[in-house]
Amino acid sequence: MDDNLNTILLMKSSPYSKAIGNKIRDLELRLILIQDTLENWIKLQRTWLYLEPIFSGEDFQDNMKEEKKKFEKVDKNWRTFMENFSHDVCIFSYFS
Repeated sequence: MDDNLNTILLMKSSPYSKAIGNKIRDLELRLILIQDTLENWIKLQRTWLYLEPIFSGEDFQDNMKEEKKKFEKVDKNWRTFMENFSHDVCIFSYFS
């Protein structure tokens, strides 16, 4: 990702890029959005990896049933989202 952003910066600084300047800026914004999204997903996954064993433990299940239900709901939504995303990426890769 960093290599692609560096390439975009080089393209922006080129005097020959004036004709496609808008396309370069759009591509740069998309790459930044993708990079930010991936970084946030990684942060979320780290937090989930920390919390999942806690919420799965029997001590927690007995003492905090409401929080356990909330975690399970968020966990289910996250897994569904990631499965759909993975499926969409596979379809996109197939047609690219």
